[in-house]
Amino acid sequence: MKSSEELSDDSGCEPKGGAGQSPAGPVPISSDPVIAPTILAAEIFNTGFGSNRKPGGIAIFVSEDLTALSAIDSANYKLTELQSDGTTITARPVSVFLNYQSPLRTIELVWAGKHAFALGGHLTVSGTPPSGLSSLKGVFLDGAHNGTPGTDANLSILPGGVRSWSNDHRAELPPPNSNSLR
Repeated sequence: MKSSEELSDDSGCEPKGGAGQSPAGPVPISSDPVIAPTILAAEIFNTGFGSNRKPGGIAIFVSEDLTALSAIDSANYKLTELQSDGTTITARPVSVFLNYQSPLRTIELVWAGKHAFALGGHLTVSGTPPSGLSSLKGVFLDGAHNGTPGTDANLSILPGGVRSWSNDHRAELPPPNSNSLR
């Protein structure tokens, strides 16, 4: 009769070399850190030429490759423009078309019609599970820039530019009438 040690070696229940090892040696454990995508920058870009040149959308630059489905899901973006009727300032929703350029890690939100954002506006980008922006590795957006995946990013559109705020992360971007073309 075989001893218990001999039975465990050839029973197929545990590879030779003990738990966590293959017959060839230790099983490697991935040392890739889990990195949540973040928004690196955003800018208002212009469309048109000459006298027809106007703010046409917002380009968002991210740190990691995103799943295309999450990047082009319109539910992940809430854009509002502040408007005044002379007595009250209200936030009105702005409809956008989405374009994700994977090699550039850029999401373009292109709005229809004329939106000057003369009084400013606000953009919220969802990083909240289950459908918020997520990387190809399935990690959700760290919109707060605090190392916590699954948080939304908030961008304030000021008259004359875009300012991002997320805890201690600040970025001021060129005004919509700048001469930079993308």
